[in-house]
Order: sequence, then C-alpha cells, then structure tokens
Amino acid sequence: MRVNFRLQARRLRSIHQPPIENGFVQVVDGRVSEIGRQKTPSSQAIDLGAATIIPGLINAHTHLEFSDLQQPLGEPGMPFTRWIKQVVSCRSQSANRHDARSKSIAMGIGESRNCGVTAIGEIATAPADVRDYGQAQPITVFLERLGRDTNQIESTAAFCESWLNSFPAGVECVPGISPHAPYSVHPQLLENLIGQSQLNRCPLAMHLAETPEEIQLISDQSGVMVDLLKELDAWFPESFPRCVRILDYLKQLSRAHRVVIVHGNYLTQ
Repeated sequence: MRVNFRLQARRLRSIHQPPIENGFVQVVDGRVSEIGRQKTPSSQAIDLGAATIIPGLINAHTHLEFSDLQQPLGEPGMPFTRWIKQVVSCRSQSANRHDARSKSIAMGIGESRNCGVTAIGEIATAPADVRDYGQAQPITVFLERLGRDTNQIESTAAFCESWLNSFPAGVECVPGISPHAPYSVHPQLLENLIGQSQLNRCPLAMHLAETPEEIQLISDQSGVMVDLLKELDAWFPESFPRCVRILDYLKQLSRAHRVVIVHGNYLTQ
C-alpha cells in the first residue's frame, strides 16, 4: 500500500518553470500529483527546511561493474589507448568472478540512489545477468556488443537477439543494445543491431566522437588506435570503409528505435 504525503522546502526546482520559493510536492499513490508554492506552512507536510527539492537525477551512462574500484581507472592526461588497456586488463581479471561483479553492481545502484539518481542507463558486459539489477529503480540495461571479425558477425548479433527475447517482463528494468564504438564494431554488425533495435523497439547506446584518435581511425585508418587494435588482435583493416565521418554514423544510428550517443566530446555542427 502506497503512503500519500507532502514535502515542503525553502525552494523547489521543476523542469518547466523558474525556481519556486517555499515550494511543495504532493505525492499520491507513489506519484507526484501536484507541485507549487506553499503559501502558509502546513503541519501536515514534511518540512525539509533550508533545502531545495529537485527532480530525480538521470545517469544515462554507467558501468556499474566498476563500482567497487577504490579509485577511477587511469590518471589525468594519460593517452586514451593506454586507458583502454587498463579497462581491458581490469575486465579480464574479474571475468570469472560473477559474485564480485554482482556485489559491485549492487554497490553502484545503492550509491546512485543515495546521490539522488532515480534512473540509470547501464552498459552491461556479457554474460550479463539481469537479476543483478533488481527492481529497485528504473534501469535500462544496454547489452554491450563488440566485434570487427567478419566471421563473428552473425553469432554476435544472434546472442544479442536471444538475450533480448529472453529478457523477463518488468516495468523497472528494460533491455537495450550497445554496439560499443566505431573502432570496435564491424559496420555490418552495427547495421544488424540497429535492425534489432527497430524490430524489438528497444533503445540503443553507442560511444561516438569520444576522442580525436577515434575520428582519425575511422576517417583514414591511421594513428595510435591502429597500433592498439593490432596489439589486442582486433585489427581488421578491410572492415573500415574509407572516408567515413561521424555524421555518417549519426545518420545510420538515427534509424534505431531510440539512441543515446555516449560522450560525443568531438561532435561538431
């Protein structure tokens, strides 16, 4: 049974209007039914005092599997390719420790909730277990897919399709797809995943325009990203079309059901 209540505070911020002084929020059956200015203090309201009530925060891009790290991976100013190596190393060390990953995800969800985050867009590394995310708050779980090897396109896409079809029904936790990035996803695999997004009406998230090195790689297949892919045994030069722009990816992604562009640090007009 839901409890109805009213909150009041010195200031309230909503999405569609200026801050409201001495604002209140009325909650009925677990949903906000009314907001406004509290003309006179109400003894029936929960008074938060000199505080500001804000809408719940949305974190559209998380990697909750890393929530148990004592400090972020990498150091300020380090090359992007060196940082990727650290991520790959960290993931390989925890690949077979499902219990540890489950605890890390639970830790991240709890930390998010305590910081006012009410909705999450999570990038899940396979094999992803939906049960790790529970029903505590709205979470879109984007299954991450990588692969530039032509021989693995069908199996990689099929795994994603199977995962989407087996996703348990639920209001709070919904499935999504995440083709990782232009440098790690074959163009045909990306096209297949966009088709799955259309067919299943599920959102899609992709890292794009994240670094100058990425843009150099997709435009003329040169630079330090080539060396990194070779080192990771993931360099398939025939899978990189010539003279591709970030705009070409945006046009392609626009056909998905809904899209989150992750980072987008170097998007231009």
